[in-house]
Amino acid sequence: MVQSAIVLSLKLLIMPLGVWILASQVFDLSPLWIAAAVLLAAQPTGINMYLFSARYDTGQAIASTTIFLSAIGSIFTLPLVLWFLGLGQ
Repeated sequence: MVQSAIVLSLKLLIMPLGVWILASQVFDLSPLWIAAAVLLAAQPTGINMYLFSARYDTGQAIASTTIFLSAIGSIFTLPLVLWFLGLGQ
């Protein structure tokens, strides 16, 4: 559960923040491209994580827990990201 919580916080919080910093401060993209990149980064963890864990026969429980929790967590984080980007109006 701790490993899933770490992956979850990295995926739903740190990754969108990092993408926003890179897109707006380093690459100086237009606001539309910044919003698109940050929204894509803020999406929940996909099935590929589980497929790789099943392929290499390791970490299936962590992968499935992370996928489930990130789907639930994105219900709360995606509206915050939309608000931060000024798109939820």
